[in-house]
Amino acid sequence: MKVIKIVFQTFILIFINSFNSYAEIGPRIFEIERNGQISYLFGTIHTGLDFNELPLYIKKLVEESNTVVLETDLKGADVLISQNFPMGEKGSLRKVLTETEWTNLIAILSPLFKGNELTLERLNPTIALMLINSISFKKTNEPIDRTLELISINMNKNLLYFETVNFQIELLKQIFTIKELKLALNEDSSKNVELAEKILKAYLNGNIEELNLLMISNLGEKHNEIVINRNLNWLSKFDSIFDQPGIEFFAVGAGHLAGEYGLIKLLREKGYSLKQL
Repeated sequence: MKVIKIVFQTFILIFINSFNSYAEIGPRIFEIERNGQISYLFGTIHTGLDFNELPLYIKKLVEESNTVVLETDLKGADVLISQNFPMGEKGSLRKVLTETEWTNLIAILSPLFKGNELTLERLNPTIALMLINSISFKKTNEPIDRTLELISINMNKNLLYFETVNFQIELLKQIFTIKELKLALNEDSSKNVELAEKILKAYLNGNIEELNLLMISNLGEKHNEIVINRNLNWLSKFDSIFDQPGIEFFAVGAGHLAGEYGLIKLLREKGYSLKQL
């Protein structure tokens, strides 16, 4: 269960510690304005970085805000994931993989399971693929999104979410398939590490354009499902949240910000002014 929790929180993305001097490089955060009302849009990264590695002004802006808006409400995620992606019978995963694929899976994931092949043999393919994707990044104590949620709760902030756990689970079923797992296991595993390093570097440099290109290249046709369609769905909910009294702090994956269908461009087309801080 602990492995499942860590994997889901890391799914389906430093410098400057002064609040008065915003970073010219580093995670991107924007002030959003319309009709004299302001809020903030923060591009986060779901794994590979701890919240305490971010500039201190991020927490300051959370303190200043009345409402914090995150991608997904993860409450109850453990139970739902175990129900939707159950462990299989002994050897169930091994049976659908070739010997080469199985050998590669062991090489990649055995450190997580301390060489316990019996557990690996029973892994749901979706969970196995998510683990492969997440293990490429350095270990973190807690995903930034989860830490933001906990900080917001401790500050008694109003918490809102763009998506439900059920929505995320259905999305995972579509994109993390046995076919995708086999493709990943037949690739050079070092490519995942290289990609993770490029993503983290782009994030720390505040290069959301490069991050967008990396995601398009890596996700291929799935970029529409994972990024574009979700951006459009979030956009439909944005006005009603923004128009509430007080300041909102929106935190979404930085890969959702740039590009033709990125939130920055989409929000500007709706009449919002965005200024990078």
